[in-house]
Amino acid sequence: LALTGTNTIMVLSDMKLPSANPSEFKNLFTTASGTLFQDNNLIVEYKCDFDKHQGKIAMQFKGKSGPLTNVSLSIPSIAGVMFNISPINYAEHPQVIVLMLCNGLLQSYPMCKLSFMQGNVQRIADFGIPVSMQKFLRHVDLPEEKYHEFYEEFTNSNRAPYYRIDEFIKN
Repeated sequence: LALTGTNTIMVLSDMKLPSANPSEFKNLFTTASGTLFQDNNLIVEYKCDFDKHQGKIAMQFKGKSGPLTNVSLSIPSIAGVMFNISPINYAEHPQVIVLMLCNGLLQSYPMCKLSFMQGNVQRIADFGIPVSMQKFLRHVDLPEEKYHEFYEEFTNSNRAPYYRIDEFIKN
């Protein structure tokens, strides 16, 4: 109830941004598509869609210094979300779809490991994907008048359906 404003994002204090792509990662918190990662050899394009407890990510991998072959993506399990990775689709650029199911509170950001061949060279890229609890939440329009009405009733009520957090969790 204390949060105000648009695009408010709460981040658990111990959740660190991935070191490989921090600026791209931060940019994608408030948008649904863009460049997720790039280095001298690779560009990863990202697009996401979330609906309630389910999410879908599409990634496309573009080689900067030649086409990519033998592409493999893995996402290690983390608490709070399950992943289902589709087989790589070798179109003009390799593509993959990742389905997600939120089943609890996320304690860290998911990390990807992309393995690929570029020419005769085996390469690996590690990068984070911007998936947090906020992506799985649905926006609710609540007019300011209704918010204040609810807040006043909740704050000043002794009705049974309302429990103040400081009554059952002592500081």
